[in-house]
Amino acid sequence: MIADIEKQIETLQKYKKSLITEAVTKGLERSVPMKDSEIEWIGEIPSHWGTNRLRYVASVKTGPFGTQLSADEYVDEGVPIINVKNIGYGSILAEDLDFVPETVADRLSAHRLKTDDIVFGRKGAVDKHAIITDEYVNWVQGSDCIRVRSNPEIDSGYLNYLFDSTYFGSYVMLYAVGATMPSMSSDILLNARILVPPVHEQKDIAAYLDSQCGKIDAIIANKQTQLDTIQSHKKSLIYEYVTGKKRVTEVS
Repeated sequence: MIADIEKQIETLQKYKKSLITEAVTKGLERSVPMKDSEIEWIGEIPSHWGTNRLRYVASVKTGPFGTQLSADEYVDEGVPIINVKNIGYGSILAEDLDFVPETVADRLSAHRLKTDDIVFGRKGAVDKHAIITDEYVNWVQGSDCIRVRSNPEIDSGYLNYLFDSTYFGSYVMLYAVGATMPSMSSDILLNARILVPPVHEQKDIAAYLDSQCGKIDAIIANKQTQLDTIQSHKKSLIYEYVTGKKRVTEVS
C-alpha cells in the first residue's frame, strides 16, 4: 500500500511539472502559429512570444555577506530571515526560522523582501524557489539566498512557474557549479534565457496554473495524509510486537 501511494504521488508530481512546462513554453492557445525558440531544450514557441536574458527583465540580488550579517546577531524573536533551509519547492517553510533585531533588519534594508519577489537557495537543491506573498513582506533574505525581482514587463506569478518548468531546471542543473554540491550564482540566473509572452498572456497562464496546480496539490496532500497514516500504523505495529505488547500466535 505504501509503495502504491508513493507511486501515485510521484505520478501526480510529474504530471504537475509537465503541465507547468507545457503552459509556460507553449501557452494556453494551441492554434496559434509557432516558431523556433532557438533554445535547444524548448523547441517551438508561439510566434508572437519573445525571449530575453533574465538580466534585462529582472534584478537579481545575493544575500548579505561577511560583516553585513553574522550568526552572532541572531536573536530569539524579531524580524525573520529566510535562509536556504526555509525555501521549499514553491513555498516558504516557516519553521526553524532565524531572527534579527529590527535595527539589524533596518541596516539590511536592501535585503528586505517585497511582495512577488522570488527567492532561491544558493547551495544544495538549487532548483528550490518560492514567491514572497504578503505574509513574508519585510522579512530579510539570508546570506545563502538569491532574490529575483521582476520588471513590469514580467508577471512574477508567470516567472515563478517558469522557474518551476522542466526546461529551466535543466538549464540550472547544466550550469550549477560545484563538484560535490550544486551551487547557484547570480550570474547563472542573470544569463538564463526566458520566454516573454505578452503580459496579459503571462497573467492568464499564471491564473490557469494557480487553479490546476491547486487541484493537484490538494490531491497530493490527501495522498500524503494517507501515506503518513499507514506508515504510522506500520511503525506502531512493529513497536508492539518487538516490545512484547503483542505476541505472534504460532501456527502448528
